[in-house]
Amino acid sequence: MNPEEQRIAIAKACGWEVREIIYNNGTAKSWVSKGKEPIPDYLEDLNAMHEAVKQLPIKSNFAYHLRRVMGMPEYPTEEQVTHWSTMAINATAAQRAEAFLKTLNLWEDAR
Repeated sequence: MNPEEQRIAIAKACGWEVREIIYNNGTAKSWVSKGKEPIPDYLEDLNAMHEAVKQLPIKSNFAYHLRRVMGMPEYPTEEQVTHWSTMAINATAAQRAEAFLKTLNLWEDAR
């Protein structure tokens, strides 16, 4: 998924009514909610991702996907799990966005 597709999918999953606005010159695009606010930049904004993750019904699935996005093996050792806890604190917004979308089965790999 490209970054714009990720932002839109996360926004929709969080209840935004997303529509496209094309400016007069026909080239610039912006995605906005029904209130004409720009959707958050989930891939760059940790606060926005924190709010998005609050919408998830089961956080353990998100933790699983975040571990996988960050390169943790499926069956980690106890030492790896301890190390992952430290790594998770430093997960980027983009890593959290990918894990969020995978948790909801909305992630689409590039073809």
